[in-house]
Amino acid sequence: LYMLNEEDPTITDFCEKYDVSRSTVSRKFEKLKNHLKQFQLRFTYTESNLVGDERLVRLSLFNIIWLGVRGIEWPFALPEADAEAFVDEFSEYFPMTHSYLGRLELKYFAALVLLRIKKENYAKYDKRYNFLMKNNRYLDFDRLKAFIDDRFALTDKQLKGESGFIYLLAQMFPFYLSTDEPALQQTLHFFADKKNPVYPLVQDLLAEMKETVFASQPSLLDEPLIIGNLINVTYGNYVFRQPFPNIHRLLNPTINRGAAEAQLQAKISTFLTNYREDATVDYLNDDNQEQMAIMYTHTLLPFYDQIRYANRLYVGIALEDNFLLVQGLSQFLHDLTFVAAEPYDQNHQAKYDVVVGSSQLLKKLNPDTASYLWDYASDDRQYIDLYRSLKNHFDEKNLSL
Repeated sequence: LYMLNEEDPTITDFCEKYDVSRSTVSRKFEKLKNHLKQFQLRFTYTESNLVGDERLVRLSLFNIIWLGVRGIEWPFALPEADAEAFVDEFSEYFPMTHSYLGRLELKYFAALVLLRIKKENYAKYDKRYNFLMKNNRYLDFDRLKAFIDDRFALTDKQLKGESGFIYLLAQMFPFYLSTDEPALQQTLHFFADKKNPVYPLVQDLLAEMKETVFASQPSLLDEPLIIGNLINVTYGNYVFRQPFPNIHRLLNPTINRGAAEAQLQAKISTFLTNYREDATVDYLNDDNQEQMAIMYTHTLLPFYDQIRYANRLYVGIALEDNFLLVQGLSQFLHDLTFVAAEPYDQNHQAKYDVVVGSSQLLKKLNPDTASYLWDYASDDRQYIDLYRSLKNHFDEKNLSL
């Protein structure tokens, strides 16, 4: 924020302003510098700045600022109305403007872009945009000039670069959440109808997944949301051909879904390795293959879960016949989408994956069947423990899917 908001930011001024030594700043920045190094970005100190590919600079700064503030306050030395107007000008290209936080994210990004332009840090046009942006009537390259002319004096080359960056942002992240989005329909129409280097990989990935992981329900992968989001993920990797900053990358450790995710990612990684050997793809390499596998995995995982949840965990409920005692637990089990629960029937013992009961008797009679002892005297934390136990059994049951 200091780099963005100050007119002439320097490390000396920063240290004086915040009463901190230069060595302390250097030490505190070490982890951040290492994080940014993977994107080939670095700090300069004579004039405090982040340098490298300006597109990656902006993505990095946005992630850092957004995750640090998340809308609690307006942190930029720029009128919020200016950012709001910028978002309004290009809102039709960004489905996320329809949600409260999505629009706020875009306002942060708009402010960041305007401040970087003000400091004469420009995003250059990339010829890898051409197949998408050249002669594409949907993408209006005159729109930015009309909006920005009274704010900054940009050359035609700079306007082209900045316009290209805006449309890159509109096409490189998996933010489609509804099949009704016009932007999604535009993406599907363009990439399916026009020869391009992105769509074949998406189609081949889906074909492989239909024959393997999704063999029992291949039609799931015909969902437009899957195709559109995979196109966007692939396009971002096509443009940069290296790891690039994205919030998902930073949050990934906190949303790991365990064995199912690892299993799906391993299959996708194998596909990508084989694809590199068999197909001529100049944007899939050692640097970004892992990132692509992770992004593909998290795009497909919710639909993979639909297959796994169809193979539910069968639970027998062996409790006393007292509505007041058992109704809470019964309702809890029936609300779990991965569980099929019913009163325990000893004549169908073999079908149960787990038996939940209030007595150790069934464990004694059927030691090979997993069981969970329900304690009426325990508090509500027992539900959390039961959920974890059942989820572990469910994951084990579905590990080979």
